Amino acid sequence: MNNLTISDVKEIISGNFKDCADGLNAISEVTDDTGNKKPLLDYPDRFYNYDTIAGKLYKQRPKSPDMVLFKDDSVIFVEFKSGRVKAGDVKLKAVEGCFIILHEIVSTYKKDIDFLDIVKLKKWYILVYEKDKNHRKGMYDFHYANKARFGLEMYKGTFFYNVETWRPGKFVKWLRENRFIGGGNGGI
Repeated sequence: MNNLTISDVKEIISGNFKDCADGLNAISEVTDDTGNKKPLLDYPDRFYNYDTIAGKLYKQRPKSPDMVLFKDDSVIFVEFKSGRVKAGDVKLKAVEGCFIILHEIVSTYKKDIDFLDIVKLKKWYILVYEKDKNHRKGMYDFHYANKARFGLEMYKGTFFYNVETWRPGKFVKWLRENRFIGGGNGGI
């Protein structure tokens, strides 16, 4: 087994997908949902469109999150939902996209990669969703408002180092604080 690092993954993605058609998109394009007529976020900063990258490797690709970012020693996958969140769909995107597709990407460009190398990477999964279309119901949801929602909490500490479910404003604040937008370098 090889010792795969986040730097290796970042180098593979930036070196092989930065200049591919639609590999890097403005966040407004990454968050665009054709059924809702407007993007969830509207910023010109460019990020890796993970759906597009996955589409380069698969004719019928597994489910995948929308964006991939790199921060410190972590690879961060982001799914944007401007409509009603379907728990099964976002959970499937987390597992298939962040493990199966990532393994395919890395093993295509770096030989001798075992699936366990992907499992061992420090990964985050962030779901950014619209509050108005995903109301909390009942006292349980109110009490656990700070926990990951939609069944994703079970993935924290197992498949992922961290799992978060945020509204767009909190996500933008986090992007700014971490210098991804407003003076940063996007997902690059």
